[in-house]
Amino acid sequence: MKSKISISILIAIFAVIATFSYGQSTIVKRNGDKVTGTIESLTNGIITVTKNGAPMTIKVADVSTIMFDDAAAKTADNGQKVVSLHDNEKTIVAGSTIVRYLVQERTITKAPNISNLTRERGTIVVNVSIDRYGNIKSAEPTANGSTTTSEYLITKAKQAAQSIQFNADKTAPIEEKGYVIIPF
Repeated sequence: MKSKISISILIAIFAVIATFSYGQSTIVKRNGDKVTGTIESLTNGIITVTKNGAPMTIKVADVSTIMFDDAAAKTADNGQKVVSLHDNEKTIVAGSTIVRYLVQERTITKAPNISNLTRERGTIVVNVSIDRYGNIKSAEPTANGSTTTSEYLITKAKQAAQSIQFNADKTAPIEEKGYVIIPF
């Protein structure tokens, strides 16, 4: 009987470890440094990451953004399936929402502020234009790829997109275009 319990416990531990070790994530620190590796744990405000086989710790207070690159992690808390529009699409977690975006060679350093004070659900695609400093210059919701025509959600998606900050790149073009997909 004890061996059956031990085997069950070992299987459960292996399943948990396999879940954590499967996907790569990128942590962007407040100072702009990036760490790509496997997130092992989050305990007492400390994130443990395995990078190139070596464990390292990062204080949560030092983190600006965590991007989960694992396809298995790409399911929003509201149950919506996440389907990429483009192979190079990136993701970022904003609260309990997974936001997808694509602006060539740029990453989000400040996640969008997303709020929905209704029971309405849907996904809005917002075309964005950013300057070389990572500031949003324009944000225009589009029907192409969106799953709702709710004026409330369209307005909230535009506000969320306008709250995003991308990384600065002084050698980038004066204006770059891309999109952000915000699920509600």
